[in-house]
Amino acid sequence: MDTSVEQRVCLKFCIANDISCSESLRMLQKAFGDSALSKTRAYEWYKQFKNGRTAIDDLSRAGRPSTANTEENVAKAKEIVLNTFADVNAIAFIFMMMQNDMNATAFKS
Repeated sequence: MDTSVEQRVCLKFCIANDISCSESLRMLQKAFGDSALSKTRAYEWYKQFKNGRTAIDDLSRAGRPSTANTEENVAKAKEIVLNTFADVNAIAFIFMMMQNDMNATAFKS
């Protein structure tokens, strides 16, 4: 179990036993050391549990996923990069040919 989830369980226990939020935080800090929830997070979770929240897991949120690194996305990115590279090479080749034509025309006159 993730330590933050473990600490939420501890907070629920503290609330059930009428332990204040500040004392609960001190207990978390003693038990979990540097891994303890921050004061802000501990107070937020304490308040939510005190107001009747029962779930200890984070609620799902709308928006971007935490990672977009899927095989499908990697393949699409690779295709875009390779096509862009091919396009850049084609443009460079055309530019070089145009420049050669311009130089050839300049020397003829």
